[in-house]
Amino acid sequence: MPRCIHRETFFKVPDQEGVQKLLEAYRVLEKNQNRNGKPYILNLRAEQVLDDPRSKGYTVMAKMTFRDREDMQYFDGWCEAHETLKKTAMEVTTERPLVIGFKGEEMADIPPAERAEEGSAKTRTNSTDSITGP
Repeated sequence: MPRCIHRETFFKVPDQEGVQKLLEAYRVLEKNQNRNGKPYILNLRAEQVLDDPRSKGYTVMAKMTFRDREDMQYFDGWCEAHETLKKTAMEVTTERPLVIGFKGEEMADIPPAERAEEGSAKTRTNSTDSITGP
């Protein structure tokens, strides 16, 4: 069985207006992303991180789940919705984002569109829900 790909992206956005623009860009991405006419991002969550010195200046994080490496490569190279997001990110950030990917759990052979219908493709933008680590 294939293993899904998780990807976390961290942005340094210096002001609250920029943070809100970037979070809105992720909401638009979630609505407009498609491959061959169907949604292909299994899960998408974008958040403002907690104000914490351990965050090292990163203010927004996004976590995405792709069915496989091919979907992630499509996102990086050919997704028009991602191109729009990148333009917004370049306007509001102080440097290129930190991007980390890793393989996740094995997945049953369920098309991404069906997963989205089950409610797994959600964009979360509540600034009170954040991930921090030790």
